Amino acid sequence: MSENIIPCDLHDYIEVACLYGYEVKLKLKDDQVLTGKAINVVTSEDKHEYLIIDNGQKQQVDLAQLEYLHVLTPNAKFQDISFRGYAEKRPVYGPLIRLLASMSQNVGCERAQATRAAV
Repeated sequence: MSENIIPCDLHDYIEVACLYGYEVKLKLKDDQVLTGKAINVVTSEDKHEYLIIDNGQKQQVDLAQLEYLHVLTPNAKFQDISFRGYAEKRPVYGPLIRLLASMSQNVGCERAQATRAAV
């Protein structure tokens, strides 16, 4: 049983998309393109994480299969996130910490408030 985990900094962007209900366009590693409203992230018993999107029906997208996320919602907190080669890259937390810190002023998100306190 292998765990299927993406880096925390990328995972946080997905959580923000769900928090705000952003309309997203996803490109998967198999070149499939999906569009829908980001609803939630769930973890299966075998430790796979899935983004739930609503595009008329609820659909599970394996986070490990994501290559690119584009936010279609106007005035979003961020717009484009690349998941390509995340295993080889060292996470960069500075911009994300600032984003979460600014969000905690507007949203009662305990995780964002904890991050803001750490900054």
